[in-house]
Amino acid sequence: MATLNELWLRLIEIHQHTKELILKSEESGPEKIEFRAFLQPLKEQRDVLEHIIRAQAALHLSAEPSKPEGDFSAEEIAIKNLDKAVSHAYRAFFDQADFMSITLRKKLVVFFLLIPIRRLTT
Repeated sequence: MATLNELWLRLIEIHQHTKELILKSEESGPEKIEFRAFLQPLKEQRDVLEHIIRAQAALHLSAEPSKPEGDFSAEEIAIKNLDKAVSHAYRAFFDQADFMSITLRKKLVVFFLLIPIRRLTT
């Protein structure tokens, strides 16, 4: 099982890549209206935040972080929630990558439809 630090580093890296894709999608042209309607990556990022808050609450609001709460210690609860946050972050990244690939495919189709067939064959 990964440590808290390893999970944080993974989460930060995935978040940066997802953010880059979101910004590129926003800048990709007339599909801006479609982008606003594509909420799945944002929903996943909301879920990431929820698990981060749960992890931090376990660590900071627990009477004694090393003492078990139920069957798990505060650190185990934090690790479990950060692991779930990482899973949601991956989903946000891949959902955004899927959206961006669809958007770029649409642009390529339009681009090639505008080129006369004679130009493509010469």
